[in-house]
Amino acid sequence: STVGSGWGGRGAKDPSVCSFVRPGGMHTCVCTTSRGFGKKRDPPRTRNDTAPPPSLGQRCATRLKGCNVVVLGDCTTGNVALAQQLAKQLEYVPIQTPELIQNIGKTTSKEKKDTEGDAWERDVRTEILLLEEVAFNARCAVGTMGGGGAAARGDFWRFLFGAYTIWLDYDGDDRNLPQRDAYGMAELHVVVGRDPNVSEAETGKAVADEVLQRLNTLLEKDDELPKKKSLYVRLGARGDWPNLREPEWKPA
Repeated sequence: STVGSGWGGRGAKDPSVCSFVRPGGMHTCVCTTSRGFGKKRDPPRTRNDTAPPPSLGQRCATRLKGCNVVVLGDCTTGNVALAQQLAKQLEYVPIQTPELIQNIGKTTSKEKKDTEGDAWERDVRTEILLLEEVAFNARCAVGTMGGGGAAARGDFWRFLFGAYTIWLDYDGDDRNLPQRDAYGMAELHVVVGRDPNVSEAETGKAVADEVLQRLNTLLEKDDELPKKKSLYVRLGARGDWPNLREPEWKPA
């Protein structure tokens, strides 16, 4: 039965305190109501209050385990546009080697006048150095030079094997170009059509969702591959992909 004694100076008329007499003595039960200590209770959570499910990009980023993503192919603007869009969805650092090469070129001596061929070769060598540096970093989405840049050289791929590579290929391009052999080593080969009313940059952005879907499928099929790629990089990106040698092995 309820008695008139209170708790903390409050009597039985206080609805926030109830005292019950039990055998052997009195047991006081403190029951807080809407006045309880002046705090408003949070409403019960409903299904609509639950956190939204992770996006496709977030799921891919989790499965990538920090591995970089590199977009390559013969179209520079398409490569860069797709890499930028992937960076947004994966929450990766966007890197555009053509822009970096251009900025580096502005700092070189203006007195040196290269021929067009010399300038291109210098840009390719610069891109090789940039991609080599990026290879030992994580969570980067890289757009590369098209038309025979560093990714077109098979002997350079030792610094790309540690990343997930995406070949952005345009339908109707020359199928006999020698760089296509190097591009063929990419994990994903995405062929897109050319539309005179759509720019190459817009096309690159438009295929980002398809690329992420295919990348996610690839990661689901082999969830150990990102770990192997990370190990390959930690061992020094020595070129022994996919059959990694013992840690003390050094390339000839």
